Amino acid sequence: MAEWPDNLETLKWNARTGLTFRRALLTGNLKAYYLEDDGEQLVPGWAWANEHAAGEAMHAISLPSDPFLSGFSPHDLRVYIRRTELEAWLQRSDVTSADDLPNLPMAYDAASKPEPITYSEPPQKPFVDLTEAITWTAFRVAMSRDVFMLGEHYRFGPFEADDYSAKLDLAVRDFAAKAGGGLIRVRGRNAPAFYDRQSEAAGTSDLTDNQLRDFARYDLTHGGLLFGTGWVRLGDPIDSRRDGWRDVEVSRADLIKAFPAQDQEARVFSTPIPASLPEIGTVMPLHEALSWLAHGKPSHDIEIWQNAAGGWIFRDPSGAVIKPHVDGSHPPIIETYRQASRTLHSALRDGSLLSYVAPASGTPLQVPRLYWNGVNPESLRYAYPGVTPDYHGAGCPVLLSRQSFDAWRAAISPIKAPEKTRLSHGYVVNWCKHWIESGNGNGMDKAWQDFQATPEHHGLSRDDVFRPAWREAKTR
Repeated sequence: MAEWPDNLETLKWNARTGLTFRRALLTGNLKAYYLEDDGEQLVPGWAWANEHAAGEAMHAISLPSDPFLSGFSPHDLRVYIRRTELEAWLQRSDVTSADDLPNLPMAYDAASKPEPITYSEPPQKPFVDLTEAITWTAFRVAMSRDVFMLGEHYRFGPFEADDYSAKLDLAVRDFAAKAGGGLIRVRGRNAPAFYDRQSEAAGTSDLTDNQLRDFARYDLTHGGLLFGTGWVRLGDPIDSRRDGWRDVEVSRADLIKAFPAQDQEARVFSTPIPASLPEIGTVMPLHEALSWLAHGKPSHDIEIWQNAAGGWIFRDPSGAVIKPHVDGSHPPIIETYRQASRTLHSALRDGSLLSYVAPASGTPLQVPRLYWNGVNPESLRYAYPGVTPDYHGAGCPVLLSRQSFDAWRAAISPIKAPEKTRLSHGYVVNWCKHWIESGNGNGMDKAWQDFQATPEHHGLSRDDVFRPAWREAKTR
């Protein structure tokens, strides 16, 4: 017990020294360098923001690199400080100041930190590693075993969040339930002694539903399955039952079917956007611009619900039911959006309007004008896909300058709703025939009510138009 105060004092000084160095490296008052064969490379200031990675560098000579940053991969992880720069820094009067510690400042170059990878699909091959499958299920970022170990140990990427462990808990539970239910094909090598790499494992075979139910403890650092449930954390005791499955692989097709990829377009509607951008001003998302063009207001949302019979019902903001036309033509609301989309696409393609993306880190980017040449004019994409999924700005909502859009919109002819066309006798007959065949019954009164629920049918005579068509449809 007598030595405890001395040890505690040492721990305090070590912690303060580490924080002091990190503060200097974050502010740029001190610089560190990666050692390379042909010289040296400056370590970015933002690399010292990660407490766990910085601690590794302070007590060893290596600074682990974040594998979830697009395009960032130093050649050598060994880091050094120049003696002359260290001596100059030590002469500063504020070196030993502890006024702001343990709080640390933002890195001087935080704006230049590469965009983090937040979406990465499993490799394009029939079977993928178990670790890739589980990390895809948990984070929609498929990781190799090495990346998983590095990320979890140093809290990089998805592991920065405090709930990463809970997400993995849920992922292994959901995956085990679907795999054990026969929805996901899994194969591996049965090993009598899982952690003894010298022991012989059986040849590759498919795991049965019962085996997947029993061996539902996931060792993601080894890509294998053990008896039990959950996932193996660093420091967990080894279970007395030592057998398991090694080299476990998962059918990619089954995996994606069970845990679908999240479409970029769907994410756009829940992604916060900046209110304004430097030198551009206030901005708006592409879908808002389309609504202004088509309907003269920022939104024109369609209500979708399911009735008691399991059928899907679509209603416009007025509450009117939107039904597909029997002849295959589109309802007016769809035609209006298509016309607005073509008009906006033309302006983006010829440069009358510029579009932008605003990555979470880094400066705003202008979407290349030529990009719009390859986009369907009648179905604009709300998210910029980038050249590859990990491309800088990929998946970000497409933004327009609100001021530029308003000026452009004021100068063009308004979008007109499609003119109401005279419905032919054959159209009404087909509508009646389709209504009867859909199992709605044979009562004309109910059919007439449904027919009148469609705005395009308003004003048509029940006796002169609908009744003759109804009779003809019943005799066909």
